[in-house]
Amino acid sequence: CSPTVEVNPTLVTTACGSNATVTFNSNSSGFVSYSVEKSVNSGVSWTTLTAAGDYSFNLASGTVTLNVANSLSHDGELFRVLYKGSGTCGNSYSRSAKLVSKPFPTASMPSTVIQCGVGPVSIPVSLTGTAPWTLTYKKVSGGVTTNVTATASQSVFYIKDSPVASTTYTLLSVTDQFCTTDSISADNVFNYYPNPTITLGINPEVCFGTTSVSLPYTATTQNPDQYSITSGIRAMSGFTAVSNAVLGSSPISVTIPAGTAAGTYDFNL
Repeated sequence: CSPTVEVNPTLVTTACGSNATVTFNSNSSGFVSYSVEKSVNSGVSWTTLTAAGDYSFNLASGTVTLNVANSLSHDGELFRVLYKGSGTCGNSYSRSAKLVSKPFPTASMPSTVIQCGVGPVSIPVSLTGTAPWTLTYKKVSGGVTTNVTATASQSVFYIKDSPVASTTYTLLSVTDQFCTTDSISADNVFNYYPNPTITLGINPEVCFGTTSVSLPYTATTQNPDQYSITSGIRAMSGFTAVSNAVLGSSPISVTIPAGTAAGTYDFNL
């Protein structure tokens, strides 16, 4: 007349975050009472739980449901149910269930980074959780959006790419061995922009005594809005370098110092 246990719990119950639920024996019969037991030493010894603190449980239609709050504090604990028969009838145990409770993994890049230049990019992504990880990020380049999925075995993963146009990389989600999160900080955006370019016109020639020279230009890329000019190899005496001046429409006007001798001069734009 011992209680009959027909359906056992899942051997491992994985919980992500702060709460977990373990369900026992949906078809148990022949018992008059039950108790829930816990082991913190891999089943060497067991203690009977009371419905208090982080633990609560209930019985409905033969199924015992155990709720564990703050489950991260109970990672690795084992649970089982003792079903008690009536009178001299014996007792039966459910199979034990192990609680695996882990925090949600995280993924982060340097907050809102902007990189200018040419050539490949290598963006570090810092990961927390339990390896291996699968992360998804969005790449927007030249008006085309692509979702990319990658796997990582180390806690720092590098997004490597060779963009040829303005490109934005945004983290979307990350999954580790146990859990998945799609709550990624909006700050995790990496922006890549190719260096701006400008095409200069014919090198200007001016007469002695002229106070300025005009540098015509065409065909800019990446919408430059500032410019700087420094002296080149054949430097003009007295020339004052220009730093981050507003770039207007062509041409660029360069001031020639008074008393500049006739000659050929170089500038870096």
